[in-house]
Amino acid sequence: MTTQPVKPKSLKVWLGASIALNLFLIGAGVGLGYIANDKCKILPANHQKKPAMHYLTDGLSPDSSEKVRKIVTAAALDGESDMQAGRDHRNAAVKILLSDTPDAVAAQAEISKARAAESRAKDKIETAVVGLLIDLPAADRAIVTEHLVRTPFRARHKALHDLKKAEEAAAQGTSAVAQSKASAK
Repeated sequence: MTTQPVKPKSLKVWLGASIALNLFLIGAGVGLGYIANDKCKILPANHQKKPAMHYLTDGLSPDSSEKVRKIVTAAALDGESDMQAGRDHRNAAVKILLSDTPDAVAAQAEISKARAAESRAKDKIETAVVGLLIDLPAADRAIVTEHLVRTPFRARHKALHDLKKAEEAAAQGTSAVAQSKASAK
């Protein structure tokens, strides 16, 4: 079997295609790196994620800190059934809209029920926050107001997240106190 020599014109075409492909891949890599750098901020090595309650209680006196933890957690748990009802109503609205015969009126009714349930949960959290703020000393009240009054749902989410972490730690035999001390360092 004999191999035929590559013609110079064919060699130039393959060389040009190879260069074009390499330039395309380099450009794609640079573009991907730029987008990744822009969208995915890399945290410094010494950055540690703090528990959510730490942000709510940072700078408070120990007594006020414990009081904030208890009240926010209780309010979040009290409103959780209403939030679940809101999620259930929204899921029902989605099912109605995705059915073979979607009914806009029924879907809107479910969404209205969801908003009402979420509003009840928000009312419970905000009522607890107002009661909490009245009972705190003025210096501690100023610290908590920033976090709780402006973002009661974020506070609820953070409180539930911390509660879930504590329950998981208790299930694994680790005390929540040891976990919070370790994450506070």
